[in-house]
Amino acid sequence: MSLNDDTYDLIVCDIYEDLDVPAYFESTSFIQGLSNRLATSGVLVFNKVVQNTDHKSQFNNLLLELSSVFRSVLVNEQLGLNRFIIAKK
Repeated sequence: MSLNDDTYDLIVCDIYEDLDVPAYFESTSFIQGLSNRLATSGVLVFNKVVQNTDHKSQFNNLLLELSSVFRSVLVNEQLGLNRFIIAKK
């Protein structure tokens, strides 16, 4: 149970330990929680580094998770390493 019911127009996730996102922050429960806190017309931006095959697999799984919760999911690739996933309700 959350302490309040505030929603946000923009949520940015840029959570790393070195170049890895801790698994919890890519979990279904965390992503659903982000959706619950996002305003109806809000936007989620999730930064994900894709440097190797493990990162690529994690990125693809994250896209599937986000696509199951959000109606619109787009990817903006920067410098061949960063992927900014932009999700809308």
